[in-house]
Amino acid sequence: MVEQRIEEITRANLAFYAAFESLDMLQMDKVWAHLEYVTCIHPGWSLRSDWPAVRDSWVLIFNNTFSMKFELSDVQVQVAGDLGWVICTEHLTSRQDDQPVETRVLATNLFERIGDEWLMIHHHGSPVMGQPHRWGGRMSGENRRSLGVGWLALGLFFLSGCTTVAQVTTWSDESCRQKVKDQLQSILTDEGEQGDIANRLAVNTTVVLATGSLGPRPFGVSSPSGTDYSFFVQRKGEGCLLRLFGRQKGFTRYTNNLTYISTRSLDGCACAE
Repeated sequence: MVEQRIEEITRANLAFYAAFESLDMLQMDKVWAHLEYVTCIHPGWSLRSDWPAVRDSWVLIFNNTFSMKFELSDVQVQVAGDLGWVICTEHLTSRQDDQPVETRVLATNLFERIGDEWLMIHHHGSPVMGQPHRWGGRMSGENRRSLGVGWLALGLFFLSGCTTVAQVTTWSDESCRQKVKDQLQSILTDEGEQGDIANRLAVNTTVVLATGSLGPRPFGVSSPSGTDYSFFVQRKGEGCLLRLFGRQKGFTRYTNNLTYISTRSLDGCACAE
């Protein structure tokens, strides 16, 4: 009986990652229990509780991701009655310097047996810090992943020097959200991004910032053009500034922590360090 249930939980876990790779919410819907006590913690995000909130987090990730590829290692499966859990290391394929880079996340997945199915009731991912592993060869353009959410969630960018980083505190104000979106789009357009792409990146990034509870930290935006942008918000007196301080495409990287590459005022927004 125990061996059979371990096999069932293992299959349920694989179904979860198949749904994750598919970027299809209909598939993700099938592997989760649609109950008020389900929870989810993405790397660097705050707790999501209740199925509608959990589902919204997956919609946000899927809408900001072009492709996703997992390999699992260190898989441990346990079962106790109608509960089963899997601890594993996720190896996610992404791109940096025009080469594939593996990002590792330590995951805990909890399943409950409901009827004849093992359905997910909790997922928790924590980034494994350390030097990423570069695979040999190159990825084709269609397999590149947009790293907007990955950068935002994992908070991989840090400023040097004494500059302090703030976070916007008035996301509930529609005019503030619109201002952040417009200023992001303005900077991306000035950097050479096409209008429709700059608009989509600005919209997606604003949604993540407003809903992700990421705290005061730099954030990144990755364009399909292959350019990665590094931003942060700075409090200046009673106002807020949006700063672009880093830009990288392929092996070419430019960072300016003194005068910054570009700055926009976030009039109408409040921020705190």
